Amino acid sequence: MGRLISQEESLARLLTGKKKVEAYLNAALEEDDPRAFLAAVRNVIKVKGGFTAISKVTNLNREHLYKSFSTKGNPRFDSLNTTLNAMGYRICIKPEPKIKNRIKPKKVKKEKIYA
Repeated sequence: MGRLISQEESLARLLTGKKKVEAYLNAALEEDDPRAFLAAVRNVIKVKGGFTAISKVTNLNREHLYKSFSTKGNPRFDSLNTTLNAMGYRICIKPEPKIKNRIKPKKVKKEKIYA
C-alpha cells in the first residue's frame, strides 16, 4: 500500500519540465476563469522554489507577490508578466479561429497612389 502524498508533492511530480508546465498554464487559461489561471501560476511558483525565490529573481516584494497571486489577488499585468518571465514563460496572443460575434476589422478602400 502506497503512502499518501501532499498536493504540493503531487504538483511537483506533475510539473516536471517546461512543456508540462506550459500545458498546465495553457489549460488553466482555457478555463476562462482568472482565478483558475492565478491558482495555476501560484502552483508553478511553489514548484519553482516559492515566492521568496521568485521575489529575488524579479526584484518584486515577496508579500506583494503572495497577495497578488492569492485566491483574492489581482496582479498587475507587469507583475504577472515579470513573474512568468522569471519562470521561463511569456504571454502570447494568437488568433482564435472560430468565435461567434467576433468584431471584424473594417475593410479599407485601396487608394490609387500617383507618383
